[in-house]
Amino acid sequence: MNNINENSQFKKSPLDEAIFSLDKKILSQLSNPDELSILIKEQLGFLRIVYIMMLENWEEGQKLMEWSKKIIESKEKRKYNPAEITSISDFNYKVSICYFLFSIIINQFGRVLKNHPRTKNISLPLYTRIRFYRNKVVEHWEDYLKNTRAVRGAGCTFSNNKLPVPVVEGILSPKERKKIAESLANAFKKKNVIILIQKSFIELNLGSNRQDYSDFIFENLEKIDKSLNKRKDKNGEKYEIPDEIVSLLFEFGFPAPICDIEEYSKKLVEQLSSLL
Repeated sequence: MNNINENSQFKKSPLDEAIFSLDKKILSQLSNPDELSILIKEQLGFLRIVYIMMLENWEEGQKLMEWSKKIIESKEKRKYNPAEITSISDFNYKVSICYFLFSIIINQFGRVLKNHPRTKNISLPLYTRIRFYRNKVVEHWEDYLKNTRAVRGAGCTFSNNKLPVPVVEGILSPKERKKIAESLANAFKKKNVIILIQKSFIELNLGSNRQDYSDFIFENLEKIDKSLNKRKDKNGEKYEIPDEIVSLLFEFGFPAPICDIEEYSKKLVEQLSSLL
């Protein structure tokens, strides 16, 4: 990961150059400030703060992994004190909170740009997927978690060079996951969408933040409703995508719309380049 300069106390993000460019533009127009530049700079500034928080989570995660590795290698039989267990839970929750915040800001940002006369044709990367995730997982989760064992802070996975992304799914055995996969396929079939869920998706826990899984689920959801937000208000359903599918995804694995925060941030700046 290239976001930490070892010779500096300052942490970097892929958003920095864009923010700096907007700063210069705004300062050069103090007599007649461009409100759109101010708006974009503010949103990128919020995203940068969350990005740095994610980076700090990554650093903490590395330390936790090193600590766990030493315990395993020592083969030491020991009791874990409450503070140790709580610190692991805290880490998972911090990863989830930061990801939720990032999706909330992108959702707001995309909505404002869509409604602005100068940017109505600009769509942020993965905006409809992020909006769907924000609406279902972050905001209105209580409508879908009834009678499920899904956990929004179940954990996270990350590699040595990627920021941690949370996993949202139930704590289930392979046999239970297979049964839910069948129910999920039947729910899609009711909407005339045939899905074949890979064996690897069924056997793998903590995989809902994988890119291949995310694309598979979202691409099939988009066959039902390309916008992922079309209202229905018929037969007790509020949206074109049925509550049944959403609830099952919470258990089987709710796809993370952004699986690589760093790459997404770069694409975001690229998408906004004409406005910087």
